[in-house]
Amino acid sequence: MTIGINLLYLLPSIVGGTETYAAGLLRGLASVAREHRFVLFLNQESSGWPVPDGLKCKRVVCPVQAVRRGNRYAFEQSRLPGLLREAGIDILHSLGYNAPLFPGRPSVVTIPDLNFRAYDMPWMRRSVLDFFVRQSARRANAVIAISEFTRSEIIRVFGLKPEKVTAIHLAGQGAPQASGAALEATAVPLPGLTGKPYILAFSSVTPNKNIPNLLRACARLRERGDLPFRLVLVGHLLPGGILETHIKELRLDGEVLFTGYVERPQLNTLLRGARMLVFPSYYEGFGLPILEAMEMGLPVVCSNRGSLPEVAAGAACYFDPFSVDSMAATILHVVQDEALLASLRERGRENLRRFSWEATARKTLDVYHHVLGGAVKGTISHSS
Repeated sequence: MTIGINLLYLLPSIVGGTETYAAGLLRGLASVAREHRFVLFLNQESSGWPVPDGLKCKRVVCPVQAVRRGNRYAFEQSRLPGLLREAGIDILHSLGYNAPLFPGRPSVVTIPDLNFRAYDMPWMRRSVLDFFVRQSARRANAVIAISEFTRSEIIRVFGLKPEKVTAIHLAGQGAPQASGAALEATAVPLPGLTGKPYILAFSSVTPNKNIPNLLRACARLRERGDLPFRLVLVGHLLPGGILETHIKELRLDGEVLFTGYVERPQLNTLLRGARMLVFPSYYEGFGLPILEAMEMGLPVVCSNRGSLPEVAAGAACYFDPFSVDSMAATILHVVQDEALLASLRERGRENLRRFSWEATARKTLDVYHHVLGGAVKGTISHSS
């Protein structure tokens, strides 16, 4: 097959989980699909994005920028189909929610989540997203979801036949090959992490990440004199934003540290040094940070909503993300129980065996073959 991969959405180091998905899937395909040829359709920002060794591929850098969302949508619908024809594409896989509505050949689209429906956003943006994602799902030959939770949401919201949507789990980054000492040597120390232990969370101002309730839980523990840790928030955040306002209002100055965006070596060091990862989201299509934490041997405490119980399974402790008391009590219980922390680390290592990018790639290839009418061993499974 000549397989087109639509990466016009890709903004390196910005789009987060969908970039990890693209990189992991291509890495898996490089291992299990050596007989196939791939054509990657990239935007200007991702023109130099690295691809794995061993992948038989060609880059087509398109004259469009992902940050100019309207222009990108217009290019995807009007000009990309012609490029597919010129490249001799047998099947197109769009990895980032949207796909050409009239691609002129079989098409697969991955819809990682329906996040835009889960919380408030400007009406116009939400309407545009809903239109393109809905039409992409209906017009594609097959839809890939990244969890059973998201698969059920897509079927329910868009009214698709269940056999059209396949759930294929993602995987983590892979445990670092370097030793602990080597990892420490590659990371720049962050001020403020001496003395008191810390727990780690990934920061974002998007409502589904539920960081304000995590801050309220920390404030609740501080009020009771039960805050034996600092909270470290990792991720893109502008100083002086809404979360810093919450911190001041909750009188958590000195108890919460923002790192901003950090490169992978430093993130690995932060994960290794934390007591646990707290993942309080009330809506996630998958929850990659859970697996990344488990790869670093970090215990996980997380929300009991969305896809998170599906991904963490029995390897995490859960709380109700809408209840500050539930969150505070669960965090405090786990952080003070050394035996439970050790058990969660071991259960995390066991849980990781369910996920690999090679398995993701094989199941994705099964979808391609199924769409093209090729022989498939067995049937396409609607699970990971």
